[in-house]
Amino acid sequence: MRKLRFIFVVFILTLMIPQMATTSSIADEPQPVNASEPIARLPRVYDIDLANEIYEMVVQNRYRGYVQEFTENGERHVYNYKNIPGSNNELSRYWLVDKMNEVSNERLEIEILGDYMSIVGRLPGYLPGEHPAFVISAHYDTMPFCPGANDNGAGIAAVLELLGIMSQYEWPLDIYFVAFNGAEAQYDVIPGRLMGSGEVSIIFDERDIEILAHFDVGAILRKADHAPSDQRVYLAYYDDGGFNPYTQSRYWAELGKAMSNWYGGDFVQTIPASSFIEYYRADIRKFIERGYYNEILAFETGLADDYAYQLPEDVWNQNDYTYSIGREVTALIGASMAYTMSKAYGEATRLSFQGVAYSGYPLRYYVPVTMATILNIAGRWFGSSATFLVYNPSGALIASSIQANTHPWDSTQIFSIPVTQNGLYRIEVWDNSINSLGVELEIDYEVDANLNGISDQYEYWLDTSLFSIDSDSDSISDAMEIIYGTDGTNVDSDADEIPDNWELDNDMDPTDPIDALLDFDDDTLTNLQEFLYGLNPNSADSDMDLLPDAWEIAVGLDPLVNDANEDPDGDNLTNLEEYIRGSDPLSDETEEPLYILWIGVPVAALILVGVVIFLIKRK
Repeated sequence: MRKLRFIFVVFILTLMIPQMATTSSIADEPQPVNASEPIARLPRVYDIDLANEIYEMVVQNRYRGYVQEFTENGERHVYNYKNIPGSNNELSRYWLVDKMNEVSNERLEIEILGDYMSIVGRLPGYLPGEHPAFVISAHYDTMPFCPGANDNGAGIAAVLELLGIMSQYEWPLDIYFVAFNGAEAQYDVIPGRLMGSGEVSIIFDERDIEILAHFDVGAILRKADHAPSDQRVYLAYYDDGGFNPYTQSRYWAELGKAMSNWYGGDFVQTIPASSFIEYYRADIRKFIERGYYNEILAFETGLADDYAYQLPEDVWNQNDYTYSIGREVTALIGASMAYTMSKAYGEATRLSFQGVAYSGYPLRYYVPVTMATILNIAGRWFGSSATFLVYNPSGALIASSIQANTHPWDSTQIFSIPVTQNGLYRIEVWDNSINSLGVELEIDYEVDANLNGISDQYEYWLDTSLFSIDSDSDSISDAMEIIYGTDGTNVDSDADEIPDNWELDNDMDPTDPIDALLDFDDDTLTNLQEFLYGLNPNSADSDMDLLPDAWEIAVGLDPLVNDANEDPDGDNLTNLEEYIRGSDPLSDETEEPLYILWIGVPVAALILVGVVIFLIKRK
C-alpha cells in the first residue's frame, strides 16, 4: 500500500512540471476592455455625393403600399374647414401624423397650421442659423366621392417614402415635408380651392423661411398613351409667364430630369409653366403669389387619357396607373436634394458615369449648366472605338470627337469646351462597331444653383471665412468644427483624452467619449491606449512586422518599428521566431515551446511511472 501511495505522489508531481516549467517572465498582455458600444449617430452629410444611394433606396412596393393604405378608407373631401371635425378628412390627418412620426423615427418636428389644418413637418438641418430650406409637398384632401389614389395619394406616398429615407441622415439644411389640406375646398366658387397652401405660404413668408427649392407632387401615375419613354411625367417650372427664359425653378426641374437620366429610367419631360395650365392650379400657386419662385410641379403627362382623375374610379389598383413613375418621381426629388447638400466648399462639381453602349444604341447623359463655365470631359473606354458628341440646350452640335482606338487603362481628356448658354447639355457616346462599348466618363464644371453669378464652389451655407479660421489651433477650421459637430474652442470636444483631429483621422467620433474605451482592431488595446502609444487603432499590427502591437508592448519591443528580424537577446532567435515559440525576445534563457512541454512531459511521466512499477514488481 505504501508503494502505491509513493507511485501516486510521483505521478502528481510529474504532472505539475509543465505548470512550473512554463512560468514566463513576459508580462501579462493587456486584457480586452468591456465597454458599451457608443450610441449610433446618424451619418452627417458633407463632401459625399449620396444622390445615387438615395435614388436606390426608394422602394416601389413600399411607395405603392402607402397609396393603398392611405386611400382605402374612401374620400377625404372637406368643403369648408368647419366640416373637418369628425370627418374622414380628420381621421386621415391623424393617420398621416402618426405615419410621419413613425417613418422619421420621430425626428420630424410637426405642426398643424391654419384653419384647414395642413401638416407641416421640419426635418432639422445640422447647420446653425438661418439658411434656405427644401420643401416637398402634396395635398391630402380629395374631391367629393373620390378615393384619391392618384390625386393625391400618389403625392402623399412620395412625401412619406422620401421622409423615411432622408431621416436616416443628418443634412446641412432643413427639409420641410408638407401635407396641404383644402386643395379642393370650395371647388365650385371663385375664388376657391388651395385653401391650406394659401395659409401655409403666408406663415412661411411671415417666418422669413427661404425656400431653395419646392417640389410639389400632384397626380403622377397616368402616363400619356403612346408617349415616348422620356415623357412619362412632367416637371413643370416657373418661367415668369414666359418672359424669363431661365429661372432657378427651371434649373431644379432640369436637375430632376438629369437625376432621372443618370440613375433611373429617364422618365422626365421638363415644361415651362406658361405652357402647362395645371401648374397654376396646384398648391404652389399660393407660394408664387407670396414671392416664392423656386417652385416645381411633378404632374402626369397622361391627364387627357386619365378617365379616373378626381372621380370614384381613382382607386389604388386602377389598371392604368404606373407605379414605377411614382417611384421615379420620389427618387429624383430625393436625389436632387442629396446632390445639392452633398457639396463641399472649394471643390468644383464632378460627375462620374459608367455605362455600356451598343451599336445603334448610344449612351446619353444630361448636364444642367447655369453659368458660363468649361465642360471638361475625360474618360476611358474599351471593347470598341467610340464617337463622342456634345449638344447645347438648343439641340445644336457643338463638339465631336471620333476615337479610333480604345483607351481602357488611362483616363483621356476628350473635350474642354467653354459654354455660356444655360440649360441642359446632352452628351452622347456612340459605339463605332458591332461590339459593345464600355465607357467611364468624368465631367467637371461649375454650378450656380441660386443664379447669383458666383460658382457654388466658392459659396456655402456658412460664413466662408470660417473655413480659414482655426480658433483652437487643432488643424480643424471653425467651419469644419460646425460641420463635424465639435467644439471650435476645445481640441478635445468629448473630453476623452483623444484630440478631435486624431479621432477624425482614425474614423472615430470626436463627439462621443465612449469610443476611447473601445478596441476597434480587437488587439486588446483600447483606442485611448493606441493614441498614447502612437499606434493605428484600426490595425492590430501598426508597423506591419507580423508582431501584434499588444505583444510587442508586453515584451518591451517597439510596436512602431519593424523589428521582426532582430535578435536583441542574442539567442539566435529572431523576435518573430520568439513570438511564434512563445518565448521572451529579451531573455537568452530559451524555453521550450508550450506544445513540447505539454506533450513531452506527460509522456515522460508515464514512462517514469512504468519504470517505478517495473522496479517494484521486480523486488
